[in-house]
Amino acid sequence: MSFQIHRSINEIPAELSVAYYQKGYFNTQSYTQFISFSADDLFIAFDMVDGMAISIPRSPFGSFVYRKGEVDLSSFFNEMLLVLKEEGARSIHIHHPSEIYSDFISSSDLLALGFHESYVDINQHVALDQDIQLHTMQKRKLEGLQRDGFEFRKMESEEYETAHKFLTVCRESQGLQINISSNHLSKLKDQLPNT
Repeated sequence: MSFQIHRSINEIPAELSVAYYQKGYFNTQSYTQFISFSADDLFIAFDMVDGMAISIPRSPFGSFVYRKGEVDLSSFFNEMLLVLKEEGARSIHIHHPSEIYSDFISSSDLLALGFHESYVDINQHVALDQDIQLHTMQKRKLEGLQRDGFEFRKMESEEYETAHKFLTVCRESQGLQINISSNHLSKLKDQLPNT
């Protein structure tokens, strides 16, 4: 295993790039002390803040990315942990994505490494690239909403401001904050035009 430490965004291995692990995305963030680790097909990035190693603090998620094959996650984690301790980390906080994102290790792998779940966010999604099978009650609710003038469609990328406002209202109604400002989303849209 070729374990590597990266202290600069420019050192991020291009072949491990996924949605939130692209240099353009990293460049839109501000960091106190950026540090990332890679080995073969594994990658994770942190910001060191007040003794905490936080996986990409202002991102919806950031965890151990793996691209293919079997990985020695335990060895990778142990080497990473030694470096983070040397850097002054007293705790590690990982925003792990929903299991629908296949480029990340499973949450059971994190639990096996000794992590514990401190917060579970709600994940609701509809896969748009396949036939949607709805329960009869869900169909009735959708039909009622359509009669009331609601529209159901995939939003276009130019409508990101509307999407941000909608998600902000939804999060606030649950007593939660949205993790990305409208200005930051606009910068991301400019730097990652094809997403």
